[in-house]
Amino acid sequence: CGMVYAHGTEDERIHTAFCRKLAAGVPFKGWSVERVEKRLHHDRVVSVRPTDPASHLQKVRQVLEAASRDVGGFALQLAERFEQAYLYINGADQMVAGMVVAESSREGAMIDSTCLDTVRKREPQVLESGLAGVQLVWVHGRYRRKGVASHMLDVLRESLVFGYKLDRTELAFSAPTSSGRSLAEAYTCLLYTSPSPRDS
Repeated sequence: CGMVYAHGTEDERIHTAFCRKLAAGVPFKGWSVERVEKRLHHDRVVSVRPTDPASHLQKVRQVLEAASRDVGGFALQLAERFEQAYLYINGADQMVAGMVVAESSREGAMIDSTCLDTVRKREPQVLESGLAGVQLVWVHGRYRRKGVASHMLDVLRESLVFGYKLDRTELAFSAPTSSGRSLAEAYTCLLYTSPSPRDS
């Protein structure tokens, strides 16, 4: 789980409780009114906006709390200022398998396919505007490497901008983790970076 603790101390009890909570995930039995963006067999992807009912926003916060244990506390900042969140619901388990938080317009700087050489090292700097900002991609450990993240990104491209399907190269990933960076490279071939919530 990544938590550092000392055996035989109070730390160990806290660690055990932490791991149980982390492994449990976030349950989702459904809402009476859902914005279902796509159905995938027994699973579905639902979207949430800041104007949605309080119960929907509370679920987003719960998932962001779970995500913050994996990616850091910056994820919780998104609860107060997200434009659109996508929840991947595993129908069989009635659990939130993953989440993508996105915004419709972001300027980004291109990074090449090695993810090492940013345009900030080149002259002149190359910036792209009008990109869709991917602020967070998170998948619960139980559902990783099953295409959950790619499905959510596909749905994002199809629904974030009304009447227009975004190309893969029109996504700007915001300060991804190492695993998120690998996903961004595999999904878009070219990776863009935009200011993360930690920087703004």
